[in-house]
Amino acid sequence: MGYLLFLCHLCGVLTALLSAVFAYSSPSLDRGQGDQITILRGPEDSVRVRIDMIRNARSEICLSAYIFGNDRSARALLAEVRAARRRGIRVQVVLDGFGSQISPAILDHLTAEGVEFAVFHPIKVGRNPVSWFARMHDKLFLVDGSSALLGSLNVKDPYFHVNSLGRRMLDREVLVQGDGAREAWRYFQELWSSPFVFPRRNRPTDLAAQIDAAAQLDFSVSVIRRAEGQALSIPYSWRRKPPFRAAATFVSDPIVPGDIFAQGGEERIIDLLQRARSRIVVENPYLIPTENLLNALTEARRRGVEVILLTNSVFSSNQPLAHAAYEGIRGRLLALGIKIFEFQNFDTLHAKTIVVDDRWVYVGSHNWDPRSWFINRETGVIIDSREVAQELNRLTFARATPSVVAVDQRTPCSAPFLHRVVSFLARPQL
Repeated sequence: MGYLLFLCHLCGVLTALLSAVFAYSSPSLDRGQGDQITILRGPEDSVRVRIDMIRNARSEICLSAYIFGNDRSARALLAEVRAARRRGIRVQVVLDGFGSQISPAILDHLTAEGVEFAVFHPIKVGRNPVSWFARMHDKLFLVDGSSALLGSLNVKDPYFHVNSLGRRMLDREVLVQGDGAREAWRYFQELWSSPFVFPRRNRPTDLAAQIDAAAQLDFSVSVIRRAEGQALSIPYSWRRKPPFRAAATFVSDPIVPGDIFAQGGEERIIDLLQRARSRIVVENPYLIPTENLLNALTEARRRGVEVILLTNSVFSSNQPLAHAAYEGIRGRLLALGIKIFEFQNFDTLHAKTIVVDDRWVYVGSHNWDPRSWFINRETGVIIDSREVAQELNRLTFARATPSVVAVDQRTPCSAPFLHRVVSFLARPQL
């Protein structure tokens, strides 16, 4: 019963209804029309659009994620991916060498089924230990080279709000169909063939483990079907209205052979902030801005730009050290006249979005901390559209309003000694 309730929430996908009424389709747009943009409202949208995209894939599925769990959400997605492969769809998955948690038996089973796995920068003894910190923080889901899900979601239960007893992550994703998605596909293929990514070879494993892995995915399929059967009377779609039309530009760090730390995303985001003339709204879980970001915010305030930052409090943060570093720099941000609002509930803000002048939008994986800017690989999309900006602002403030509290210089630090120590250690990077 627990699994049934779980997948009624997770995979209550209306197969017939989605296919016939709210069908996903790969776009055929010429460059003058712009991209199709759909902002997903929450975890149910994120689950259903993935399954819909997989089932309607015509040629290939490409997937990369920093964290890929070994739980119910991951197995449900992998079961759908396996079904796609069985009908002849090519499937490529890039896993991070540190963040992947999929069991070796499931990986072996899926590799035997023809799913192609590769590992980004596996940690190896003998390699420069500093390079171990360079991780692939991407979150990409691509279908047929023309549709891309971009945002902040990893593949694990808390990101899809499956386990109601644990901490849930509050994320944001957009579906881009058109030129921006094709740019993301080209990046993925460049990453796949880069010297930092190593194909995973199947290896001999215990036959019992292989059978058990297949059974786990088979069980996920059976529960998905039962959930769909119960959900057929519920009129639901992740596409509640026609997609927006707008120019979308894919953003990523460059792939430079021999330089795993090559960066480029920060420049695009700083350029976005420098365009601001009226308002900047930032939603980010970890606010430890680099000196370049601080300078961009300082200049924006000098131009009279209103700056609003939404982030976690000590109650909602899932990274105590990062939060301590943020508290160490919070006073400097407030002194600039920046408005800061902190989530006070148990759920963790994990979205990474920017809206500038109610026109330009960024959605992606970049945290506002030195690790994102100097070490990790990141991806995102910049969209030029007042309609998209208005809708994202509406969704952002609707989610935040019941849960956030404004902070000021009188707001006490949660751990004064800890934040002083962390701030001191982080200062060279800030």
